[in-house]
Amino acid sequence: MRIPILTYHALHATDHVALAEDLCAIRSCGFRVVTLVSVIDALLREAPQPDGPAVAITFDDAPNFDWYDVERPDLGVVPSFARILREA
Repeated sequence: MRIPILTYHALHATDHVALAEDLCAIRSCGFRVVTLVSVIDALLREAPQPDGPAVAITFDDAPNFDWYDVERPDLGVVPSFARILREA
């Protein structure tokens, strides 16, 4: 089983834009996002492998703006990674 695992690290507000664009690209390439737990369970043979092409996504350090929308004077409201994933 081979499932890519993408790791995101937010350094700039535009990283959140990149995540939204990446999710569109992932979907358009026929992949679906699965949880890292489901990948681990499949590797340990405790759960079935994901059907079809899949990718897992992780976030490495979780600053507040990964979880909460942030209002920036130069950009307006920047949606959090969590919100982008919920709405994808």
